[in-house]
Amino acid sequence: ARIYYFGTVCHDWDDDSCIKLLSNTAKAMEKGYSTLLISDLVIPEVGASVRAAAMDLQMMVLLAGIERTESQWRAILDGCGLDLVRVWSPSGASESVLEAHLR
Repeated sequence: ARIYYFGTVCHDWDDDSCIKLLSNTAKAMEKGYSTLLISDLVIPEVGASVRAAAMDLQMMVLLAGIERTESQWRAILDGCGLDLVRVWSPSGASESVLEAHLR
């Protein structure tokens, strides 16, 4: 497929489960053709808003999930053989869209 889209899915899962999920998707992707788009929170490394921090705690307590920073997303994607190409983040918002391609 040309586009694979995950909308607020990955934050429900711990890193190992997320890597398994995205690795299976990466296996189906075609290098130079397919794009993975992930719509999820990308929280800052420091100085996260109260809302973002609260969402992180909520994911951890309820689902053993996590809201991730950009560096955490890069590590997850790297573990799946994917490169993070771009992050679209509206000014002042934690919600973002991450674009990844096969390495």
